[in-house]
Amino acid sequence: MVKKIIRLGVLSSGLMFLSTTVSAQTLQVNSEKIHVDELPEYLIIMSEMATFSGGILLTIQDKGSPYKGALSKLRRMLTDKDMLNLKNQMDILNNMSVLGFEFVDAYTSSHSNISRTSMVFRKKPTYRN
Repeated sequence: MVKKIIRLGVLSSGLMFLSTTVSAQTLQVNSEKIHVDELPEYLIIMSEMATFSGGILLTIQDKGSPYKGALSKLRRMLTDKDMLNLKNQMDILNNMSVLGFEFVDAYTSSHSNISRTSMVFRKKPTYRN
């Protein structure tokens, strides 16, 4: 959620002025927090249903990325039991929207009887460079 602080004041001359402060989108869980500006414009999150645990296994593509630390932190926040502990793809969509990303596309791949869905997200126009 974008926080907007609007201040309305009156100068001694009688002229009115308006100032607005917009802060970056943040996802915070317990003491961990991540800001949308720490992450790249596009993200690919691969999910696989874990039938043995009833949850979802997530992988965020970060190989060779200068954002590797932030991407690892995001994955940990999305999957750890003490954090968000996502259970399905709808949870991924909703939490990424809160963080300031919009869903772009999804595709599936299968390897050795395992089906994986990769979801592509892009920063909402407000947060793009």
